[in-house]
Amino acid sequence: MLAVPRSPAMVFHHPLPVEQQPKVGSTLHVTRMIDGFKAAGYDVEVVAGYSSDRVRTMRRIRQEVKAGRVFDFVYAESSTTPTALNDRHHLPIHPFADWSFLRFLRRQGLPVGLFYPDIHWRFPFYRSAVHPVKRRVAEIFYRFDLRWYQHVLDILFLPSSRMRLSVPGWEHSERVIGLAPGGDIEAFETTHRDGQLHLFYVGSIKPPLYDVHELIAAVTKVANVYLTVCCPSGEAELAASFHCDRISVVHLHGDALREQYRMCDAACLVYAPERYRDFTMPVKLFEAIGYARPVLTSAGTAAADFIEATGTGWVVDADTLVPTLTQLVSDSALVTARHDVVVAHQREHSWESRARFVADSLMAPRNKRPPSPTEPRTS
Repeated sequence: MLAVPRSPAMVFHHPLPVEQQPKVGSTLHVTRMIDGFKAAGYDVEVVAGYSSDRVRTMRRIRQEVKAGRVFDFVYAESSTTPTALNDRHHLPIHPFADWSFLRFLRRQGLPVGLFYPDIHWRFPFYRSAVHPVKRRVAEIFYRFDLRWYQHVLDILFLPSSRMRLSVPGWEHSERVIGLAPGGDIEAFETTHRDGQLHLFYVGSIKPPLYDVHELIAAVTKVANVYLTVCCPSGEAELAASFHCDRISVVHLHGDALREQYRMCDAACLVYAPERYRDFTMPVKLFEAIGYARPVLTSAGTAAADFIEATGTGWVVDADTLVPTLTQLVSDSALVTARHDVVVAHQREHSWESRARFVADSLMAPRNKRPPSPTEPRTS
């Protein structure tokens, strides 16, 4: 009797509940990667939730694997808080459970990868925002996670490979691979017309990390440039200081952003200089590309390197921002040309393509891993 081919299957681990209507980039990344693996044809066994829920699920999967259940690989996504402190009370009641589970699966022969989204806890803006006692406790558990990664991971995925220089213990590791976010794909037509330029910015506007004063100042200086700022409602007071009738402020998230992207000519990721941006790859960059919108971004960042390499937008600094906006207002062909480039690149930056890249990277021999679609090979 012929054996029935099984469907490819994988384990997806995340130390928090999976949000069905994510509002921020880190939770959206989790939800969309699960969707991406399913779109790529995988049966996805999700291990998520608070620690007690995860322990029950992990115990069941252990038993099923011992009884013969087969998976192809394991992919985990860390949260922006330490794994052991993710319960509502922030007490480490199951500090070793997740790492024991991942080590068990790796010893069964499954390749294990983990996406580590952020290293914000090593930067001054984090230290100034968190009480010293809480910060010290959190840092102990952040480092605890990183040490366990050394024992349970075949690959540590980072938003960009250059981030590893800031990740303790992984600065020179050959097990690091850059994994930028993806985007939902919808090829909106360009809407630009000579004489006006409509820009869209979405995200926090709170300094120092999200200091958008250079963008606001440039818009006020260039006639016929219109900017829509979509920020959290809790930052409305900051937005009230913009004082320009060509700048509008909204507080939207999720599917409501779709219409804002459709109506704009280009998206913006323009900030005052901040070392943290040397390696970050914002979800909003690939969200804009997914909606076929070129991106205006600050020089000296990982996002700028990507934009320059692909031609999917414009890289500006304090001296070139105003001249660039002036030029784009008067010449719609410049925007149309970049729009066409973005459309040509969209499919390779979908969430499904990111999921396939993860699967291919984990299941290939180290010397035959596929190159990252957003940066040079790093291993």
